[in-house]
Amino acid sequence: PGLVSHLLGAKEVHLTDRPVAVSNLTEEIKINTNESSIDSEQEKGHPIIACALEWGPISASEYQRKIRASSRDDTDSCFEVVLCSDLIYAGDSSTTHALVESIAALTKSRQSDSNTGTCHVISCHEIRFGNSIVQEKLYVETMNKAGFTNVEYVPFEKFDPECRDEAIRIILFERE
Repeated sequence: PGLVSHLLGAKEVHLTDRPVAVSNLTEEIKINTNESSIDSEQEKGHPIIACALEWGPISASEYQRKIRASSRDDTDSCFEVVLCSDLIYAGDSSTTHALVESIAALTKSRQSDSNTGTCHVISCHEIRFGNSIVQEKLYVETMNKAGFTNVEYVPFEKFDPECRDEAIRIILFERE
């Protein structure tokens, strides 16, 4: 979803993964943006950046400090939109908690004239095993505890007909 957002004109996109996968992300950016280097994307004013991020509050807070330190202007450096793709894993509640801690740390809003302070999280995952439903419930509950409300499940009928699968879940969250 990050590459597509970039190609559709998002102001700035950060693709994150574990440190061992960042080189793959960088290569995907080069392949999918038809650019020989990521620097040329940044020069156009629509940067797309591959970054390492281990889930958890400390790592996310460190990441947020790096963003603020490298910010080109004084605008809010917190993310307004977070896209999560296939991040809910069966049987791993510690990972689910760490994921939510990261999302919460990266989206702490600071009110400003240009930013209403609202953050949107769009999360999509596939129910692969029976325990995936338990982890999904934990994810939603933990997001609620972190201040994300207005939870909405996108109805199956609204999915693209070619991509409809009852195992796919799309959940929308919002936090002021």
